[in-house]
Amino acid sequence: MSKVTFEPGVRARGKSIQLDFYYGGLRNKETIKLDPTQAKNIKFANNKMGGIKYEIEIGTFNYAEHFPNSKRLHKFGSIATNSMTIAELIDMYYQLVESTWRTQTKRTNKGYIKNHIEPGIGNILLRRIKPSQIRHWISLASEPPKQINNWLSILRGAFKMAQADELITSNPMTGIENLKVPKKEPNPFTIEEIQLIITNTENESARHAFDYAFWTGISTSEQIGLQWGDVEFEENCVYIRRAIVANKLEETKNSTRWRRIDLLPPARKALEKLKKLNQSEIWVFINPNTNGIWTYSTLNKHWKKSITLSKIPYRIAYTTRHTYASIMLSIGVPLPWIKKQMGHTNYRMLEEVYARWMNISSAQRKEVLGWFSELSQNGHIPEEIAPFIKTIQ
Repeated sequence: MSKVTFEPGVRARGKSIQLDFYYGGLRNKETIKLDPTQAKNIKFANNKMGGIKYEIEIGTFNYAEHFPNSKRLHKFGSIATNSMTIAELIDMYYQLVESTWRTQTKRTNKGYIKNHIEPGIGNILLRRIKPSQIRHWISLASEPPKQINNWLSILRGAFKMAQADELITSNPMTGIENLKVPKKEPNPFTIEEIQLIITNTENESARHAFDYAFWTGISTSEQIGLQWGDVEFEENCVYIRRAIVANKLEETKNSTRWRRIDLLPPARKALEKLKKLNQSEIWVFINPNTNGIWTYSTLNKHWKKSITLSKIPYRIAYTTRHTYASIMLSIGVPLPWIKKQMGHTNYRMLEEVYARWMNISSAQRKEVLGWFSELSQNGHIPEEIAPFIKTIQ
């Protein structure tokens, strides 16, 4: 019988056998505690080396599976980086960051991953993915550009994590820009339409809720999350500290949205009427049929009915926010105050999205400007608009 010899990369090292191979751009030496004088042990080591080289070649090598106790694992991680798919990477990324997402964002992104990213490019190996494949994938999508950009945002986060963890050497998202989103100009309500909607809202609590929304520019989620402890009648303001998203109480989505809102007279009157109307000592906006806070869907039913009764073109309830900004811009209220009221981080939204002048009659302009004069008479002059109020008086 011929003598069993060591294959290239396999050698005796003392009373053990050493495997010497290249992986991940590094030379790796791992020791197997087997007697190198035994033929069966040499055969085992030779076969193991052959298997390792084959797996590295076809991209399925998993360092941790072959050498679970190796001190070199920190260089490669405990996963089969060469055999990881995009779907596996995205799953890892989701588990790491989901706790930082708001409830609705988490739900939406989970849908993007399950319904679009995984079916589209999930089976591609992480080490094989090319920018051209991502571009081709999004070129076939029929969804709106804004939604596709959200997919790309998830991928950017996942690939950035993969590169930081040295699972990939280059980021395939480099050079892939967001799709251009067609600008959709807001279609705010006129003051006449506002009056129609308020008049045609049959539920009194909902009526005051809509009046408050129109004259604060607050979002629905922030509105239904308002508590009486956030209302300061003496200071003529409210503090936005939380929001209710997907029926779950959460903090505002960023520090800028945690803010103080100065109350114009219609908004203050709406709150004063609600204070007398509802029985809750905690929540401002209460559904009288349940004595619990309004859900978005229930409040929206009243909104749709009011629009129908008003016989005006339908727009979603969020348009109250667009309307508030447009009216304030149209009568010349300073941008810093509007930005602060609405909780924007910069002026881009005001300049690009809301910068629509409305046709406001002289009588209506005089009425709205009069509300700002009223603020000064009550001793409430927000710093950002003090010079503006002086021009009215």
